[in-house]
Amino acid sequence: MVEEPPLVRVYLTGCALSHGVIEEAWGRITGDCCFVEAGLTARSIPGEGLLWHRQRWAAENYARQLQAARLGILRDEIARFEGYRFGRIGR
Repeated sequence: MVEEPPLVRVYLTGCALSHGVIEEAWGRITGDCCFVEAGLTARSIPGEGLLWHRQRWAAENYARQLQAARLGILRDEIARFEGYRFGRIGR
């Protein structure tokens, strides 16, 4: 008989930028996947270090990296829009 892995607390960062929250959940870790059951739903989440983390500090650091990257993209987009000259001489 195969033993199930123990339940461990994991931190989910799949919705960190869209909801501004790092979810905590109990899951069973097998390799690079985490199986999480929440109420009536169950899901398998691949990608340790991307979508789920074993430590809260790792999840927070990853969310900050995502935030910095997204802010850089948005700053570039704002600079592009501010560069439009709409009928002014010089462009």
